[in-house]
Amino acid sequence: MSLDLVGALKAPWQKDCGFARIFLGGLCMMIPFLAFVPMGYLAEYLNKLINGKEELGNIFQHGSKSFVIGAKMFLGFVLLNIPYFLIYGILVFALSEKHPILYLGLISLLSLVWCVIPVIMMLSFATDFKILSAVDFDRAVKIIKENPVKIFVAVLLSIVISIVYSLLLAIPYIASFAFAGIAVGMGLYLLAPVFVIAGLAILFTITFAMCVSIYNILGQFARESQYIQAIKQELV
Repeated sequence: MSLDLVGALKAPWQKDCGFARIFLGGLCMMIPFLAFVPMGYLAEYLNKLINGKEELGNIFQHGSKSFVIGAKMFLGFVLLNIPYFLIYGILVFALSEKHPILYLGLISLLSLVWCVIPVIMMLSFATDFKILSAVDFDRAVKIIKENPVKIFVAVLLSIVISIVYSLLLAIPYIASFAFAGIAVGMGLYLLAPVFVIAGLAILFTITFAMCVSIYNILGQFARESQYIQAIKQELV
């Protein structure tokens, strides 16, 4: 079975008052600490997809549980990014001035690799919601080795989804800040923050919808991965 890009793009907007749910998720992402709830909600959604369910459900249906899962995911990915920043720092220190061309090439390669690693680690984390699963590189290697072509396609489609949503976001987001500038120019200073906040709300809403679509693609991949399904069975 091939990965369904169109189905993934439609996923955030289907059933259960889709727009209201996505808007609420976007608003929660704007607020420090409360953002852990939509983060955990997304991880739970991916877990549901791994287990053959496609329901999104209410964001606050398991509010405290989602908060804990989101906090664990945040910590896991902080740990995951430590090697990236260490390698980045070493490259800057060792090559940026003396070998700029080599430096740019290696930085580009590092950035490309780090586009793939978090995607795979998200699959790993969503199977059991353990912090260390986000840095389980042995599990990641096995996920890649099982079907390297399909995981490459999943990552590629994730990038396509990001581009689609970025284009969807551009016009209203730019317009909100343009209106804020016009308001300032007309002396309507109280209106400017309203337009800026509206722009941020649009940004986070579309970002949240994008995450749902990307996780849907990952869930489609995970449902067909024998290795991930084997991990799931071990947890039962």
